[in-house]
Amino acid sequence: MIDNLDRDSSSLLRAFNSDSSDLLWALEVLAWSEEYFDDAIECLALLAANRTDDKQRGNRSGESLSAILCGWANFTTVSSGKKLAALDSVKRMSSSVGWDLLFALWPDWTTITPTYTPRFRADWCPLTDAPVLQRDWIEYRHGLVERALSWSGMTASNLERLINHINRGVMPEDRAQIIDYLSELALSTEYNDDDRYLVWRTVRELAAKHSHHRAEWSLPEEEVDCLLELSDRWKPTSPVLRHLYLFNHDPGLLDCALHRDIDDYDQKVEARRQEALKEILSMPQKVDNLEVLASRAVASWVLGQMLADRQELNFWDIAYWVDSSDSKLTAVVDGYLYRALRQRGASWLQDVLDDPRLSASQRAAVLRCVPAEWDYWEVVARNQDDDSAYWQTAEMRVLSPDHMQYAIERLVACGRAWDAIDSVSLSIRSAKQEGVKTDLTADVLIGLLHIACTQESAKISSLSYEVGQVVDHIVELNANQVDVARLEILFYRLIGDYREPTVLHHTLATEPYLFVRLMEVAHRGETMLGMDRSASFRIAMSALNGWRGCPGMTTDGELDAVVMQRWVDGVRQGLAAAELSDIGDYEIGSLLANSPEDEEGAWPLPAVCALIDEVGSRNLDEGFIAGMCRGLMSSVRGVYDGGQQEHESAQRYRALSRQIRLTSRHTARLLKKAADRYEKRAVEEDDQAEARQDAL
Repeated sequence: MIDNLDRDSSSLLRAFNSDSSDLLWALEVLAWSEEYFDDAIECLALLAANRTDDKQRGNRSGESLSAILCGWANFTTVSSGKKLAALDSVKRMSSSVGWDLLFALWPDWTTITPTYTPRFRADWCPLTDAPVLQRDWIEYRHGLVERALSWSGMTASNLERLINHINRGVMPEDRAQIIDYLSELALSTEYNDDDRYLVWRTVRELAAKHSHHRAEWSLPEEEVDCLLELSDRWKPTSPVLRHLYLFNHDPGLLDCALHRDIDDYDQKVEARRQEALKEILSMPQKVDNLEVLASRAVASWVLGQMLADRQELNFWDIAYWVDSSDSKLTAVVDGYLYRALRQRGASWLQDVLDDPRLSASQRAAVLRCVPAEWDYWEVVARNQDDDSAYWQTAEMRVLSPDHMQYAIERLVACGRAWDAIDSVSLSIRSAKQEGVKTDLTADVLIGLLHIACTQESAKISSLSYEVGQVVDHIVELNANQVDVARLEILFYRLIGDYREPTVLHHTLATEPYLFVRLMEVAHRGETMLGMDRSASFRIAMSALNGWRGCPGMTTDGELDAVVMQRWVDGVRQGLAAAELSDIGDYEIGSLLANSPEDEEGAWPLPAVCALIDEVGSRNLDEGFIAGMCRGLMSSVRGVYDGGQQEHESAQRYRALSRQIRLTSRHTARLLKKAADRYEKRAVEEDDQAEARQDAL
């Protein structure tokens, strides 16, 4: 097998399943034996060095190695010394695998998945549960540190990993030895400025972490001071690299903790960023140095905005970054333009657009960042091409309250109705917070939503909240209730899970024609609101299934018996004309089961009982029973709880049946039938719970 791995590892792996778990398990079993330990380790090392699939799922050879050789558990019968010798052997076969394995074995409270154990050779693992002796664990940790400081191939990335593994799990004397080693290595000339920056940044981050968070896992304060001294020795000579950490989202200042005083922290970060930019921009090669900073900074947008505030730099110094393939450079330009346009006004925009140095790509970048305000729109409108490009590409956020209708009209004309909805929703919230009125009308917003249904957009599914906000604002503008209900139907599948369609539900409870229409679409294949048959069916069914109200219900939760009677008569008449009487009566009965109680808890109300008795429909009766038994469709209970829930529901409906038996015998029998169904389910759940108990 070893010979085959040396020649062609891929052919051997193909002999096993896709993730080679069978092979790894076999080698893990062999590693329990002292006789086959060395061969198993060699095979696993060769597999790790010749992996053919970086996306391999399941077990990995490196994980098997780290489990077998870990020092705090026994997954082999060999001694700690032999485990360390095996680690040296792996390093000789593959330097990269050796270094990866060293840090995987490092004492840092990582978890290890136990290896596969022998099923037939119990003599190979007689001490599976035997604890590792403390002296062996200490010796093992010393051995790991010794190898980290003596192995060849100590690259900057390995130094970074070594620093990140300095923790309480490492013996104090070993931590001191590591810091001394790094201090001596700082004098070496084999590391370039980028390498020194990597080590310096890592040491700073480690020192900040243990300095700001004093806990059991934190390093002693004197060791943190040693880390600070160590960071000074690795500080890069380049001012750009020295200041680069400041342009992360959290620079990790050593003298100020973010979690202690966020305002003081932000002020210090801002001040030091400004000092850093002042130093960089005062250098002869300021643009070149700035490009290095921008290409490596994490907070690109923040850097761009800060550059817009600097007098030492103008837009034309960095305008060529727009054409860069580096997304960080383009993000810096966007941040610059965003701040500059808002600070310098529409006149600066006009000067930039009129400048002959402006290329086509730079013009497009400028137009994307133009604020959504009238003064800027007037400047853009001077050139037809600019005007068209702006409305087709600009990212609209908060719109001017006095010109929202104009913005909607322009965006809709460019096929961006969904972008308009996004901006209008944000603008409505902003106007409410500021207490200002907008020029929006209900008709404009209703028209926008209807047009949006005819346009495609990749962001439709993410705008459910925004559409709901627009519909709510339409309601606030006292729009016609029928128009609002139509919108709530049209967008039901988009906003139904996030916003209750209150107007639709109120209309359904009071207007028979709407319920009849939805039933016709759901059960006769008709269409509505300009949608095809499939879309009409889905929305109609969603609206009907989502309504858990009762005919005649008012907005304050009371039942109007006159409206309920008129509604039922109108619906039954309309559904009879549509040849949907049977299913219609069933649905009516199901809805009547949602009727409210009176103040004393009596249910159903006399008006509901009288209606059920008067109609005398078997389908309505069955629908009423089904509505009462919705609790049988799904429930949450413990494994051994049995049918307690159903017993309680059965008792409730029997008690209610007795209360109305003298005034409405027919409805009382329906309640008793519902109680019988709950009781039947309760017995079934009791039997299942008892069977589970007996199986223990």
